[in-house]
Amino acid sequence: MDANEFRNSLPAAVTTRLETRVVNAPMTLFEGTAIVHETDGPTEREVVIVHEWTPRPVVVCRYATSGQHAFRGDVRQLNEPITLEIPSLGIQTQARFYDGHSCGDDHRHGLALQKAVEINAGEVMSRIVFHVINCRDFSEDMICHASGACSAGRIEFETNDWQVTLDCVENTSELVESLRHHGGRAITHRVQLSRIDGSTFDNKALDQIASLIEHFIAFVTGTWACLTLPIGYVNDEESWQLWNIRQGRSWSNPYTWSAHLPAKFVKAVFPGFAERFSDEDWNEPFTQAIDWYVQCRNGTTETSIILSQAALELLSWVVYVEIGGVLKGLAGFENLWASDRIRLLLSKMLVMTEFPPKVTDLAEFKFDGNQTYADGPHAITEIRNGITHPKKKKRERLGQMGPVLRHQACELGLFYLECCLLGLSGYFGPFRADTTCGALYSRAAVSEPVYETADFSQLPGVEPAGPNEK
Repeated sequence: MDANEFRNSLPAAVTTRLETRVVNAPMTLFEGTAIVHETDGPTEREVVIVHEWTPRPVVVCRYATSGQHAFRGDVRQLNEPITLEIPSLGIQTQARFYDGHSCGDDHRHGLALQKAVEINAGEVMSRIVFHVINCRDFSEDMICHASGACSAGRIEFETNDWQVTLDCVENTSELVESLRHHGGRAITHRVQLSRIDGSTFDNKALDQIASLIEHFIAFVTGTWACLTLPIGYVNDEESWQLWNIRQGRSWSNPYTWSAHLPAKFVKAVFPGFAERFSDEDWNEPFTQAIDWYVQCRNGTTETSIILSQAALELLSWVVYVEIGGVLKGLAGFENLWASDRIRLLLSKMLVMTEFPPKVTDLAEFKFDGNQTYADGPHAITEIRNGITHPKKKKRERLGQMGPVLRHQACELGLFYLECCLLGLSGYFGPFRADTTCGALYSRAAVSEPVYETADFSQLPGVEPAGPNEK
C-alpha cells in the first residue's frame, strides 16, 4: 500500500470553519452587514463578529467609523445596552461597549455580546460538532486531516443513544506545546455527536450528553476542557449554531490515573461512567465528586486532602445509605468514624487500606509518643482534622509533618478517590497511580487488589473485571 492508498483508507478528521492556529488567536464567527443602534439611532455597518480569548473569553462585534465618533456625549451612555441586528442570520441581541480606539477621524469600536446567540433556533441537525478548549490528548486511531496529513488523533465512545467522536485538530501537538510553556487557551479538539440510529435532533437533546462528555474528559485529564461554539449540520450544511462564552481555565495538565495509559483502557471506563452519570440517584453526587477531584488535582496539598476526604465520604454515604440502605440513621453511618466510612467504601471497591509500598514516610510517622497510623484512611482523616480543626494538639501534630508527609497524604487520598470513581464506573482494570503509590495499580481479575510495577507495554489486553454493581 503506497502513501496515497494509506491516506485514503483513513477516516477524515472532524472539521469546522473555526480553528485556532496559534494560542489565544481570535476566531471569526461572522463577517458582513449588521444594524447597530448607536447614539443617533440605527446605522448599517460592516462588522466582524469574533470570539476572543484574552483577557477573558468574549464574543465581540467589531467595526470602524470615520468622521464623528459613534459613541459620544455622556460617558454613562457607554454602559447602556446597544441593540445589534444581523438580518442575514435573523438574529437580534444586546451588546455593550467593550473597547475602542481612535486615530484622527478613524474610530474602531468593540461591542461585547451580553448573552449566548442562537442561530436558526429550533432547526434540527443530523450531527453536531463542539470545539474543545485546552484538552490533553488521549487518542487511539489514525485520521486524515484536510491538508492530507495523517496522525493518531481519534477516540470514539458510544452510549445507548449517541455516537461520540473526539478528534484532535491538525496542530494539536504544537498548540499543546505552546500552552504548556506559555499558558492561554486554544481549540485543541473537536467532539462530534450523532444519534446511533441516524435520526435528526434539536439542541434541546444536547444538554445531558454534552455535560457527560465534559465530566468524562475532566475525570480523564484532571481539568475542565470546556465544550464551546457548537455547530449543527444536516449532512455537510450548517443548520444551527450557538455563539456562547465558556470561561475555560488556562492550560493545566495535572498527573492523573490515565497518564501514559493506552487509549483502550481509557475507552473501557466510558460505558460504566456514562451509566453512572445518567442514573437519577447518582448524577448529583457523582458529578460533585468529579468536580472535587478536579479541584484536588489543581489545588494546594491542603485543599486536596480536605476535598478528597469529602468526596470519599460523600460516595460512601450514597453507596451505603442512599442507594444500598445498609446503614441508616444515628445508629449506622453517622456514628462511624470518618476513617471507617472510607474503609467501607474502599472495601466495596476492592481497594486495600494498607499503606502502598512507597508511602513509607507516612506509614512510619510517629505521633503522641510512639503511635503510628493504623492504615491509609486513618492517616488521611487525621491529617485532614489537623488542617480543619483548631485544637492545639492537632495543630502541633500537623506542624511536625514536613512537606513530604503532607504530599504523600494528598496523593494517597487522590489515589483512593480515583480507585472509587473508576470502580463506580465498573472499571477494575489497571491504571497509572502516582509514584508515591507505585508505578502501576491493578485490581483486574484478582480476588485481592495488588500493586505492580510492570511496564504498560507488557500489559495484556485486560477488559474491566470486578464487581458489576450499580
